[in-house]
Amino acid sequence: MAFRVAILANFDPDEPGGSEMLSRITTLLRCSRTGATEITVHAAIRGDAFPDPSEYDLVILTGGPFNLLKHTEENERPEWVRRTLGWIQETVKFHEASGLSEPRGKKKAKLVGICWGHQAIALALGGRLGQVLQERGGQSIGVETVPLTSQGAAFFKTESLDIQKNHALVVIHPGSYLTPIASGSASSQNEVLLSHCPPILTFQGHPEMDAALARLFAGFATGGASDRADWIPSEGFKGINDVHDGEAILKRVVAWAAE
Repeated sequence: MAFRVAILANFDPDEPGGSEMLSRITTLLRCSRTGATEITVHAAIRGDAFPDPSEYDLVILTGGPFNLLKHTEENERPEWVRRTLGWIQETVKFHEASGLSEPRGKKKAKLVGICWGHQAIALALGGRLGQVLQERGGQSIGVETVPLTSQGAAFFKTESLDIQKNHALVVIHPGSYLTPIASGSASSQNEVLLSHCPPILTFQGHPEMDAALARLFAGFATGGASDRADWIPSEGFKGINDVHDGEAILKRVVAWAAE
């Protein structure tokens, strides 16, 4: 049976950078395992239907440009955002209702959130969001070394993760479902979140980004030129051309989803 992945794109795939991002994610997923992998793309922002969690091993909620803090009232959010948050909640209910009663081999998709997806999952499950501190420039760009807790280190088999960052919002409270598995200051403890039941893993950073994509989206985020050779990284970060653990992180994600 093929390993099935749904990519829930929280951006318009036809906008600049969209096809490049999907191509990069798809390539990394296929390189992360040896068996057959089926990948479908769903973009609620253009009206696509959401994936059925009973038909997939893994659903990845990507990053995206919509600011979840600027529209805090439910009726102020675009329909696709409301539907996405609702789908997250319904998928968690699906896991809770099925529990151990499903026959062995029945698919129940594990969820992975990246950047916007990380924030949306936390928000949908009772968490709270905040803004990157202005003394850090209001936007985090570059490769950050994220130290892990003992639980995080056991999960990833390493003490820290080097990961591309490009975000203006952060999760300030993860809610009751998600456990922080990154350590450090209070503002960095929610960089990586994990739940075993329901099975969810989220990253504030971008394990799917290479330097070329990082340059492209740094330009979008700051209004600068996307073809710059490099960007001045945020304080405490390394440059976007530095070595990072993105490929290793996604290999661990795929292995976890197949467990």
